[in-house]
Amino acid sequence: MTNSRPMRHAICRAVVSAGAIALVTFFSASSLYGSEPDKEFAETGKSIELFGNVVRELSQKYVDTVDVSKLIYIGIDGVLESLDPYTVFLDAGQSEELEEITSGQYAGIGLSLAKFGGAAYVTSVVDGYPAWKAGIRTGARIIAINGVALTKNNIDNLKEMIKGPAGGSLTIKIERGSLPRSAETVKLVRQAVHLSTVSFAGIIDGAAYIIMDSFSAKSAEELSAALQKLMKESAPGTPPLKGVVLDLRGNPGGLLTSAIEVTGLFVEKGSEVLSIRGKQPDSRQVYTTQLEPFSATIPLVVLLDSGSASASEIVSGAIQDLDRGIIIGERSFGKGLVQSIVQLPYNYSVKLTTAKYYTPSGRLIQKDLHPKTDEPKEREGQLSEPAKSPKVYYTANRRSVYGGGGIMPDITVPAAMLSEYEKALLKEGLFFRFAILYHSEHALPPMLPLERTALMSAFGKFLEDQNFIYTTKPEQEFEKLRSTLVKETPAEGSEAPALTGMKEEIARRKQMEISRNREHVARLLELEILRHYNESLAKSAGLHDDPVVQKALELLSDKKKYSGIISH
Repeated sequence: MTNSRPMRHAICRAVVSAGAIALVTFFSASSLYGSEPDKEFAETGKSIELFGNVVRELSQKYVDTVDVSKLIYIGIDGVLESLDPYTVFLDAGQSEELEEITSGQYAGIGLSLAKFGGAAYVTSVVDGYPAWKAGIRTGARIIAINGVALTKNNIDNLKEMIKGPAGGSLTIKIERGSLPRSAETVKLVRQAVHLSTVSFAGIIDGAAYIIMDSFSAKSAEELSAALQKLMKESAPGTPPLKGVVLDLRGNPGGLLTSAIEVTGLFVEKGSEVLSIRGKQPDSRQVYTTQLEPFSATIPLVVLLDSGSASASEIVSGAIQDLDRGIIIGERSFGKGLVQSIVQLPYNYSVKLTTAKYYTPSGRLIQKDLHPKTDEPKEREGQLSEPAKSPKVYYTANRRSVYGGGGIMPDITVPAAMLSEYEKALLKEGLFFRFAILYHSEHALPPMLPLERTALMSAFGKFLEDQNFIYTTKPEQEFEKLRSTLVKETPAEGSEAPALTGMKEEIARRKQMEISRNREHVARLLELEILRHYNESLAKSAGLHDDPVVQKALELLSDKKKYSGIISH
């Protein structure tokens, strides 16, 4: 069919419309749009009728029983996937979760959980909330929830088992630490838990260093409070703060209004932060800061990486374009699209891309989405952008910047990477579980650095007790090769001299990798152990190992270099 593609799009527009899910099989082109001359609406009506006929035939004649509602929901999801990754259909539970993320508040007990080695552990506890007040701390193992023991069959449902309305109660059976001891059951009452989007704020080498994890309704207020607190902590008689390091690495974004307010803490009132453009040519809206800044002059560095998206890119793009600060790290994610929540019947909603946003210089930083389709390029034309626009844009001081594919830092500094061995240890939660053991045996927090020989000896024994086996990628490939040879030449395949030599070389290289990472593994252990006593101290200690943070602090200590970058 020559018109199959537009018809499928028309079906989607109709099905997502309010009430269409329930009525789709009863509508016809003539009844809906008989008096409408517009061809698109007429095509939509025919599409609705066709879709209804297909669903009716399936429900009446398909060989097996068909869940019609499920089919339609699958169809909606499939259609939205063809547009962009951010336009999605949300059920009531997903809508509630989105509201929790954007508000920064949820009903709960104030703890985070993770699964390691078939068991559930508390990985962090929010100070002042029910879990904290009940004495639950990082490292506690969850045995049962509301009298239901955790097993391999239900451990994946931890969130659902704990979730409930504020004021409701639940019981949790826990084991503290890793030494043999009796379990304890505690009763908790859920309450509204507010998670600050500022997860760390401290003075590091004379600069205010702040981590923001997301952008919710209170982010600007939280950031302002953190800045004011750090300003007061800068003792009288000491040099003033060298500047501010705003760490947005891994920050996936959030509310557009929050991004504007956060930017407003650092730029003059009335400064343009971004503009958005929707479907209509005259839909351009310009967003400017509305309040007086915390400081429009204090030196500012913003840290980015490939996980910095959306609102993080709005803030960093405006800071860069206005020459208000310097961006350090890695190219950001590249999300230049704005979503709106459209409410649908029956507590459903759709998160719909309604516009593109542009930085003050006019840049669109949306990366190419590369949809998985064999259809012609024009299908994705509305959202497709080149990886890097050839067009040059200019900042307030006439520095050259480029659109497309995220925000490019003024200074690129690669993040420190974990080795494959360290990733394997982390995946199994072995740093975390060893820290539980250490904490159980030592009441007082350690003084870093720990004695490395004893630490690594204890960790080696711990890995043996946990039956941890690290298998390298070369070992995996070798095993595939060996299996193939054994099948083809069973008499000599596994005894071939070449295979023996190869196996020995792979084992040697594996041991070299483990030895080469010994000191860094010890450092990771130290920081994880310290985190079980004091998360803030552990975070502060880890910053000295972070090359991106150290580059930012180095730049803030060199006023001439900082000014030179801003002005050129």
